[in-house]
Amino acid sequence: MDVWILVELPPGKVALDGRWVYDEKYPKDADPYARARWVVRGDQMKDSYALEDLYAAVAHMTSVRLFCTVVALLDLEWGQYDAVTAFLNAEARQEVYMKQPQGFDDGSGRVCLLKRALYGLPTSPLWWFDTARAYLKELGFAPLASELCLFRRDDGVHILLYVDDMIIAAPTKQMVKDTAESIALRFKIKEIGEVTEFLGLEIKRDRPQRRIWISQEKFIDKIVEKFFPDQQLNKAQSPWPSKTEIPVNWKELDVAMPSTDWLERTGSLNFLSMGTRPDITYTVQRLCEANQGPTEIHIQILKHLFRYISTTKSYGICLGGNYRITDLKLRVYADASFAVL
Repeated sequence: MDVWILVELPPGKVALDGRWVYDEKYPKDADPYARARWVVRGDQMKDSYALEDLYAAVAHMTSVRLFCTVVALLDLEWGQYDAVTAFLNAEARQEVYMKQPQGFDDGSGRVCLLKRALYGLPTSPLWWFDTARAYLKELGFAPLASELCLFRRDDGVHILLYVDDMIIAAPTKQMVKDTAESIALRFKIKEIGEVTEFLGLEIKRDRPQRRIWISQEKFIDKIVEKFFPDQQLNKAQSPWPSKTEIPVNWKELDVAMPSTDWLERTGSLNFLSMGTRPDITYTVQRLCEANQGPTEIHIQILKHLFRYISTTKSYGICLGGNYRITDLKLRVYADASFAVL
């Protein structure tokens, strides 16, 4: 793939360090395996970037649910795919030098001039997204104006792209297969199969009723075990504890947990809220108000919320149903001054 070439370091240039990143993978239909990936230390770069030079679009959870709704109502076929080492498909757009990888140094004193968007560069996600979007455009796809990661073609094929994960939906299985083969001509992709999990969402489909159920039971088990290890949480039937109020002057009270630890917990809950659990949104919002310094009362509410999601971890959202897609209407509510609510 010609990720880099070995060159002498030009005067005035700096070679970035790299590091090995180790990971364990647990495929749903295969044995677990360990993986090592060499990444560049992009945090050592002295360059300053504008936001538009770094921002790479990712699909919002609302768009993921919309995509599933369309698939359900139109009874489309679909398949899930993964772009293998996706970033390396994009060419590097700037001059970046890196020291040779540990264990693969030839001893010549030369450095690596990057030719591809190596993992670790702050610009690599954008370079990959631009490369993928350009090729999908060549295949006849166009992104939605309001969602750059949702692509549609005139023959009814839809693609949802989230970094290196993608779902292809089409009226027939052959169209899904043909589209995947067209993409594989440019990028190496791996077929995952039927869509049962995506971005932490567990997906179950009822085709006769044209419904798709999404939930996050495994994610809930994961965060409960992470933040409350070896604890048996009592059951709770509501997201907010009864007879509990946050005092108006709570900012004057002592901080009971470091903000970094608190942010990890509220971030996990916010992801759950935006995904499949709108019933916890209000409680999560109130907890996030204390992101800079939670008090003891916030911690009590947080633990109660974890008890609730543990009790109701099988809850989810039903998308689609016994109506036609043409029945969907855009409705906007406004107050007396016509401010959109």
